[in-house]
Amino acid sequence: MNKKTIIRPRYYDRSFRFYNTQTNRIEQDIWTYLEQGMWRDFNIDAYLDNERQYASLVEHKDHIRNQLMFPHHAIIEPGHRWNHEKQDTEIEYSPIALTDGCSRDTLMCAVEDYFSQFKGELLGVHLSGGLDSSIIMAWLHELGIPFVAIGFKSNRWEFRTERQVQEAMAGYASHAELIDIDEHPFYSHIENCPKCQTPYGVAFKDFDISQAIVRRFKELGVTTVFSGQGGDSLFVEPVSKDMPLKLAIGDEFEVTGENDLYYAPARIRLLIPYSDMGIIRQIASLRIGEQEDVSKWWARRFFSDILPRELSQYRYVADMFGLSQSGLEMAKPMTKLLFEEAYELTGNRNFTPAETRRILECNVFEMEFQSYVDYCARLSVAAWLHALFRNDEDNVI
Repeated sequence: MNKKTIIRPRYYDRSFRFYNTQTNRIEQDIWTYLEQGMWRDFNIDAYLDNERQYASLVEHKDHIRNQLMFPHHAIIEPGHRWNHEKQDTEIEYSPIALTDGCSRDTLMCAVEDYFSQFKGELLGVHLSGGLDSSIIMAWLHELGIPFVAIGFKSNRWEFRTERQVQEAMAGYASHAELIDIDEHPFYSHIENCPKCQTPYGVAFKDFDISQAIVRRFKELGVTTVFSGQGGDSLFVEPVSKDMPLKLAIGDEFEVTGENDLYYAPARIRLLIPYSDMGIIRQIASLRIGEQEDVSKWWARRFFSDILPRELSQYRYVADMFGLSQSGLEMAKPMTKLLFEEAYELTGNRNFTPAETRRILECNVFEMEFQSYVDYCARLSVAAWLHALFRNDEDNVI
């Protein structure tokens, strides 16, 4: 394996930007620097500390101060901007202008206006079994717009409710398919993850199943796919006329990693209807006076006439942690190889033979969240390094 030349990918994580602290300029990518050897300067310990901090403050992301991981480049993640005064990144919020006179009809006009731009295309929707993507499917169905719905299924007991909802929602689509997750487990084939500029871009957990879903959309001729991302913010946040509403659209309403690494290379657009300002303004205005609604009862009631009763009358908590744990366990042989390679490349203490042995001997089924985050953060570094030097013609470690 050639450790000196990084193979530049045909595409890359375009949504990431970098602030150069030497030139005081924002740069769109750092591939040239990586090719020149800057990967050696990546501060693995700082990255792991950042991930631990994020896990402990996940509900208060504004209070996280990221450590610099490259000596002279700060990573600007999607939905963030560089604050020159603080010399740090910050989430970029968009103010939402509320309006009077909103109704179900005005909302559906905004929805119809949004989808009108895709006239003549074959559309797709993620068939996840969740409320947010199901509302999008219900909108398309109500407007008489045909679409393809694809997701993944599991026969595990903790996935039983999603499976029921998926089966109910499949009838809304002109064509629906569910791919068995057992054929594409989480963390499988992590050695083939797309090349990224930083470990933050490594979408390795659902790499294999995501690729399978994208391939199927492509085979069916789908050109634009819709995700339910953003619904958690739009349907949960309290809305008051007295308190200006601000939403982190670029951070919470987008799936830039999936778009950049999976859909764009397949020449498919992955879009978020909930990020459309017209739809946001209508729903936010309709929810004036609503308090925080974690269970999204307002949305369930408001769209009860177009949703199956499984979604309009009941709530459930999705739990895929078991799938993640099982995937990590099955991926241990590859994890060992990736950790050994990371130690060969960096000599970092987190990948020593003793540390690798300790990690691999842990019981992933007894992991607490913090331990899981630490495990996966190390794995993302190892997968990132491997991808940088991988010969994609061979796809072998």
